[in-house]
Parts: sequence; C-alpha cells; structure tokens
Amino acid sequence: MSVLKKAIVILVILLISLVSFLGINTRNLNGWKNILPDYELSKELTGTKSFGFAVDDSTEEQEISDGEQQEESENTEETENAEEAETSEDTDTTEEDEQEPKTTQVPVNKPENLNANNYRKARDIIEKRIKSFGIIDSTISVDEGNGNINVEVPNETNSEYLFDLITEQGKFEIVDSETEEVLLDSSAISSASAFYAQSDASTEDSILYDLGVTIEFNSAGEKKLNEISKTYVEYTDSNGDLAQKTVTIRIDGEDKRVTYFAPDSNYTNLNLTLYQGVDANQEDTFNENYRQCLIYQTLLDSEQLPITYVNTSSTYFESTLTQKHIMVMAIIGAAIVVIVAAIIIKKLGKKGVLATLIEVGFIALLLILIRYAGVAITLTSLVMILFMAMINYLLLLMIINEGTVGGLKKMIVNIIPLFITIIVFVFSKDINISSAGMVGFWGVITFIYTVVCSLLLLNERNDK
Repeated sequence: MSVLKKAIVILVILLISLVSFLGINTRNLNGWKNILPDYELSKELTGTKSFGFAVDDSTEEQEISDGEQQEESENTEETENAEEAETSEDTDTTEEDEQEPKTTQVPVNKPENLNANNYRKARDIIEKRIKSFGIIDSTISVDEGNGNINVEVPNETNSEYLFDLITEQGKFEIVDSETEEVLLDSSAISSASAFYAQSDASTEDSILYDLGVTIEFNSAGEKKLNEISKTYVEYTDSNGDLAQKTVTIRIDGEDKRVTYFAPDSNYTNLNLTLYQGVDANQEDTFNENYRQCLIYQTLLDSEQLPITYVNTSSTYFESTLTQKHIMVMAIIGAAIVVIVAAIIIKKLGKKGVLATLIEVGFIALLLILIRYAGVAITLTSLVMILFMAMINYLLLLMIINEGTVGGLKKMIVNIIPLFITIIVFVFSKDINISSAGMVGFWGVITFIYTVVCSLLLLNERNDK
C-alpha cells in the first residue's frame, strides 16, 4: 500500500507538470485549443502602445420637436406677422403638411457635461472596462483641464478592441418601435455576459452558432420588463390578420434587434442575439464575432460614459527587453534550479530525488495558478518565481531534516515576515511590485501542495 500510495502521488505530480508545461489541448469548434489561459505579459516585456483620446467636439443633426419649432417661430413671429398674414393666408395648411421636419446641429458632448468631475469619472469607467476585458497592465491618465485621456497598454493588445471600449458610451435602450419612447435604459441592467449557442439552422454538414449577450436586469428592471412584455405582443388586428407591437433594442443609438414578447412569460433577462448562423468552420469569423460580444458585455457591465471620445494619436514604444533577453533569463533561472537539484540529489540520494520531483510539481502548479489568476508577468515577477522556488526547496530540506511537523513549524516562524511583505506588495499600485506580490501570494498557497506531498513521500516518522 505504501508503494502504491507513493506511485499515485508521483503520477499526479507528473500529470500536473505535463499540464503546466505542455497545456491541455481540446477540440474547439473544428480545431484544437489549449484551454489553459495565456500568460498576461506586461508592457515591460512586450513593449508599449500609447493612445491619445480627445473629447469629441463634433456636432450631429437632430430633428427639432414640435415644441422647439413653435418656440423658435414665436421668436420671429412679431416682426414677420403682418407680412405673413397678407401672403400666406390661403397656403398655410398646405405648406405645413408638405414641410419636412426641421433639423439643427447639436454638439455630441453637451457643454454642461464638460467638467473635471466627468473627466475623472470617464477615466475611472475606462479603467474598469479595460481591466474587465482582461488587459491587466494598463495606465490611464486624464487631463482635467480639457478631458484628454492617454492610455498605455502592452503591445499585444488589439487596438481595435481598445478603441471600442473607450469611444463607445455603452448606452442601452429599449424603445417603442413606433413612437421612439424610451421604455428601459442602462440603469435597469445588473450584469451582462456573452454567449454562443448552436443554431436551429444547423445541419449535419454545417454546424452554425448564434452569438450575443445575455442581459440580466435588477429588480426594478425586471418589473418594468414584465410590464412591457404584456403590451408589446402579437395580436389580431381589425382585419383578422396577425400583427405585432414591437420594441427596438439599441446600443449607442444603433438598432440591434426588433422584437416582441410572449405575454404569459416571466422575464428576468434578455438574450440579445448579435450574430446569427455563424459557421463553425470559419473559426476566424467566429472568434472575431465572439470578441465583439465580449466588448458589448464589458460596455453593458460598466457605467455609461458621460463623455464621448475620439482617438487622436497612436504610438508604439519598443521594450528594452528583447525576446533574447527573456530567454536568457529563463535559462539562467532553470539552470539555478537544476544545479540546486543536483546538489540535493547528490547529498540526500533517494530523498533528494523525491524532493526534486516535488519541487518540479511546485513550479508547475504555481505557473498554472498564475495563469488562472491573470497575474501580469513582469521582470520582478519572474525573479519572484525563482525566489519562491528556492524558498520551497528550503521547506523541503527542513521537512527532511526535522520531519513534516517540525519542519513546517520552523518554516512558518521564518516565513511570517515574508508573508507580510508579500501582502503589502499585492496592494501596491505599481504593476512591478504588485505582480511580484501576487506571485508570492500564490507561492505561499502552493506551499500546501508541498506539505501534502511531503507527508505522502518523505514522511518516515509517521507524523500526524
């Protein structure tokens, strides 16, 4: 039983190592994909893209309502009244019927919205959007005088997606398709999530998918949505034909869907389909469409921007660390681990081999946790990975020399100052320090793995 137990533990460690270093490749649509998240590389390692955004000072055409037209005509009525009475008595009605709706040019950003408070709010919303979208190492600054925003992100970030996150307001509306009355807006949303589901139009030869966003509503939004669902339904008109009273779902003024409801249903969310019948064989198209759905998810999950921005500049700054430098550092780190392992194996024999095996599993598990936690990889975090690997070796040596319980007690006493330092690092605003702190935090968590494996493989004193 002892041999079987150790064999199972060794196989588990090897499995963890293979998963971490080689990944898990599974079927994805009609291809293969590693289901492990990619490493989040910082600007320091990939280079920096810097983008400038300015407050949109353009205007847009807007139709003047009847009330506004009447107010405008009253301003000139007194001076033109006598002349108009003589020339247009018989044609007023005809001209009013034939006259096209009047329009005027209005600023995209209302002057009263252009203030320091809204500039700061816009920066905070943009920062939240970028982090929510998965861009970890970003820097956002705002000029509170003119509202201009500068954004710096790692070079690997797709610029097109970034522009959408910053230049789109995220304004959500459900309106009456006929009267344009706003029935529901962004304030009713509690959360949003992208989805894809196999389409009913799929065949044996072609698998099709519908992609979109599921919108969850807060309690007030649910109540209003269910009120709407009783009115905007299919009905039979006076001629006995089926007709529908519909609503239009809009995002940032763009019509996304015209629909009606089943009156007997109880609605808590809406599935807003944005792309229909996407062929699974067209993987690039599928991924692009799904990424757009993720953008809408991010926009609807955050507050609506109080100001509209336009992109004004794009600059690339190359990293001082090339791929060659990173490869050299990785080789040096691996060489240090191998040298230490060789010394321990030579000194301790069989126990040294088991300790080295546990160490390899520790590094592999730590790398998996870093991936799933979305830790930004910086130069300092790479150094911290090596540092935590050395600390883990010290823990193993203490366990071998003093037993699992004795070694663990001694290690805990020595690690308390390190753990406090790591926690302080985690909450730092500097990406280099915080990333090192996050690596250290997950390294401490991974020590649990080391203790368990030591109990099963190195414990010859039957410690409880």
